[in-house]
Amino acid sequence: MSIFNRKLDRYKPYISRSLNIEYMNDNFTKESLEKVCRKYNYEIDRRKKMSTIVDEIYDLIV
Repeated sequence: MSIFNRKLDRYKPYISRSLNIEYMNDNFTKESLEKVCRKYNYEIDRRKKMSTIVDEIYDLIV
């Protein structure tokens, strides 16, 4: 199976971790990430910067 035929994930559209983090920073809000984290029983602190939140939850979501 080729890497180009793989299904694109909503939170992981790229192969690279750094591109995925950049994508999440640009396309998601704190509120939307909070909803996703609640599915995994993880609470985020919305007072933090978006980049910090994405760094914290990246491994959980992807």
